[in-house]
Amino acid sequence: DMGVVVNPDGATMQVEGCVTMGLGYALREEVQIRDGKVLDENFDTYEVPRFSWLPRIETVLVKNDALTPQGGGEPAIVPMGAAIANAVFEQMRAVAFYPSFFNTTTEPTIRLSAKLAEHAPPGLQHTIFSNSGSEANETALKLIRAYWKLRGKRDKTKVLARTYAYHGVGIATTSLTGLPSCTEPFDLPLPGFLHVPGPYSYGSGKSPEEYGAWCLAETEKTIEREGAHTIGAMFVEPVQGAGGVVVPPAGYLAALRELCRRHEILFVADEVITGFGRLGAWFASVLWDLEPDLLTTAKGITSGYLPLGATMVSREIAALFESSGYLAHGFTYTGHPTTCAAALANLDI
Repeated sequence: DMGVVVNPDGATMQVEGCVTMGLGYALREEVQIRDGKVLDENFDTYEVPRFSWLPRIETVLVKNDALTPQGGGEPAIVPMGAAIANAVFEQMRAVAFYPSFFNTTTEPTIRLSAKLAEHAPPGLQHTIFSNSGSEANETALKLIRAYWKLRGKRDKTKVLARTYAYHGVGIATTSLTGLPSCTEPFDLPLPGFLHVPGPYSYGSGKSPEEYGAWCLAETEKTIEREGAHTIGAMFVEPVQGAGGVVVPPAGYLAALRELCRRHEILFVADEVITGFGRLGAWFASVLWDLEPDLLTTAKGITSGYLPLGATMVSREIAALFESSGYLAHGFTYTGHPTTCAAALANLDI
């Protein structure tokens, strides 16, 4: 008897926790297990779960009028975690794994790419999958270098990022990150990674809008000092997450996007945190009309149930790669059918 439960997922977690606790006591011989049941005066009788009993996952709660209008005894709504688990289970029964190399892939990977293209900012119709936000940003960095090489502008190797930024834990994505606690222990950033001020106005004596304008001016000074012909891209979290949930002041992001466009610097929207409805739209880039050249995401794509990252690129970038032969990039688990099935179920919910 768990009382009135509002969140079915919460109920599932409580039940699983109770079973786990019971098994822990059994291992310490504080309770006895007989005929598949935990016996102890401090416990009600619990079934010891066996996976062979569970070809599919279904959560059925004892209902009352306060919980649902249907009344007691009716099947509960299958919670989010169970729906995703079922999708994963069915996919593993069909095709558990196949690598997305050599112009071949699997149906869930194709379907997920199409779904992302449906909801992404305009022009982003192609996706390379990875296993995390860090890998999604590493993929973007690699594609950017290859893109400018194919364009005959091999000097455009430098990358702009901002203070208070967080872009991952790889050696390159840590170099992008603008948090000293992440970079100093490893003597990073690497050469070629440039940081300009992020729009965190606290303590500056300026209003958020004034500070944002100052940040833009400093960014342009950096571009002029380094030379736009040496800068390939700028990575931008629409709302800076790990750096303190830094919300951009009015007009700042639009002006930053235009600054990059004017200097022929690719604009990368890092939406690992802001993607999939966190700010009220599928992607924050849509809210600010950013039209990024590349967009990276992870986290919300599966709600964390399985690891998955994605790097979306513009039609122009994709067309250049498609016409240039073999693209030597990908991970063993790029576009893994099981994780893509989890993402599809998650996004359907």
